Amino acid sequence: MKATVGRIELTRTLRWIQTYLKANGMIRHLEIHLEVRPDDLRFIVQQDEHSRLEVSLPAEQTTVGAILIDTQKLLRFIKVLPGEFVDLACGKPPRLIVTSENCRFDLSCSEDKEPVALKQKKRKTIATFTGTELRQTLTKLVPSMGTDAFSRSDLCSVHFHNKNEKLTLCTTDGQRLTLVAFKDQIPPEEPCNIPSSVIKAIRPAVAYHGKWTILTGEKTIEIHTERYHLLALAHNKYRFPNYSTVIPPLNKTKVATLDVQRLKKALVRCTVLKNHTMCTRFTFNGDSLVLSVGGHENQYTETLDNIPCTLPQFTVGMNCRYLLEIIKGVDAKKPLEMYFSRPLDPLLFPSGDDTFVLMPMRLHDRL
Repeated sequence: MKATVGRIELTRTLRWIQTYLKANGMIRHLEIHLEVRPDDLRFIVQQDEHSRLEVSLPAEQTTVGAILIDTQKLLRFIKVLPGEFVDLACGKPPRLIVTSENCRFDLSCSEDKEPVALKQKKRKTIATFTGTELRQTLTKLVPSMGTDAFSRSDLCSVHFHNKNEKLTLCTTDGQRLTLVAFKDQIPPEEPCNIPSSVIKAIRPAVAYHGKWTILTGEKTIEIHTERYHLLALAHNKYRFPNYSTVIPPLNKTKVATLDVQRLKKALVRCTVLKNHTMCTRFTFNGDSLVLSVGGHENQYTETLDNIPCTLPQFTVGMNCRYLLEIIKGVDAKKPLEMYFSRPLDPLLFPSGDDTFVLMPMRLHDRL
């Protein structure tokens, strides 16, 4: 086995594999398959007979072969090498010989075992994204994605479905909800759920530009790029809840218009006084907004003027950290509209084709 690859590309790939192992609860020094093919170098992470990750890198001067390596140790070696290219070769007893310019490392390895063959069934493409588009979408969706796999497994996924003849992605953790719609995408015939572990695994690799294609089969999901292949990942078997009853209507008589940059700076200052609930009181009074956080001992208050509001007076409590994450997903150049209903009803933040819903927090007299 022999191959020559770029050191920077190899380092980037190994780091992403480590992130993938961590996101899926696998030990980071797990030995994985390193396979050299005629035109590329391929890393294969075999979780079980139903799930596998394949990452390919273009390689030169290749000699076909395979070996089992510890990617964590290999990454330590690659990061300190001086050259632009790295030569990989297999020696005996089983070891990986890594050379670059006048440096050489020998990494002990195990004999390779053939990866379990996955049964490829008929699949359908449900979405295609560019790297930039997918990165922006995950920035909006990930904060509201459920993480409690023990009590709310049905929320630990991204829900792909057809809403108003548009491909719509939805995440919720019970306290907030995010809807992202795409006009130019063909919606799927049947809804499907991509588990949160898969989203966490692909997110570090989204920085690499290219086309991302998501395919779905009867019980599996496949995600492909030119270099990355997440094969046969199981669907989230739990039914995604019906979120439509949670979204409040657009009530034009109860709306406040906020400047995104001003609100963001004020919320950041509110987070300096860290209380255990992160509850911030929003008091709308005429054309002003008063933000207050804290209790009797420590309290922070800030007043924002020139805030158009259709209500003469309204008070609501919100988690300022959650609201900051919503602001990251909206267009900062446009004003943010906040639609009210009643003090303990959900708050609605529409932004173009996207929709953000946030549950308010119960206020106490001490705030």
